[in-house]
Amino acid sequence: VWRRPVPSVNRGGAAGEIGTAFVARATADGYTLLRGLSSLTLLPEAVFVIADDRITFVNDAALRLLGTTPEAVLERSLLPYVHRDSRELVRAQIAAPSAGNAVAPPVQARLLRADGVVRVVEAMATLIRAHGEDSVLVVMRDVTELRGAQSALARSHAELRRLFTAQDRVQEAERKRIARELH
Repeated sequence: VWRRPVPSVNRGGAAGEIGTAFVARATADGYTLLRGLSSLTLLPEAVFVIADDRITFVNDAALRLLGTTPEAVLERSLLPYVHRDSRELVRAQIAAPSAGNAVAPPVQARLLRADGVVRVVEAMATLIRAHGEDSVLVVMRDVTELRGAQSALARSHAELRRLFTAQDRVQEAERKRIARELH
C-alpha cells in the first residue's frame, strides 16, 4: 500500500499511553503513526469501542457476530443490533463504566444479527481512553450454542429424573405384588 518498507516500533506500556505520548510529541513528519487498539483486532471475542453512543472501533469477531461490515456499524449506535428485550440491559452495561464502575459485571443479552438471527452473548464493559477521549470497551462472547447445550442437558436430566422415578414406582409395585403372592 505504501510502496516502501515501513519500520514499526512498539512502545508498549501504560496501556498504550507511552506510545501515544511519544507520537503526540513527535515532529509532524508524515511518517510517524499511532496504531492504537490494533491488538484487539486479533481477539477471538467480539470487541467494540463506544464513545458518545457510537461505535468507534470494532474487530473482526464483532463483525462476524453481527453479520455485517465495518461501514454498517462504525460511527453508529450498537443498540439497533441489540434485541429489544435486552436494550435496557445493554444500555445500562455501556453506561456503568462511565458512572464510576471500573468494570461492569458481565451480563447476558440477546443480539440481533443483520440477517435477523438472534444470538445470546455475555457482555462486559470497562472504561478506556481511546483516541484522546473516554470510551467504553465492550467485549462480547457468543454463548448461543453453550446456552442451547445447557438447556438440552437440563432437559435430559429432567427426563432422566422422570425415568428414575417411574422405575422406582414400577419396582415398588413389583415388590408389593411379589409380597402378596408370597403371603
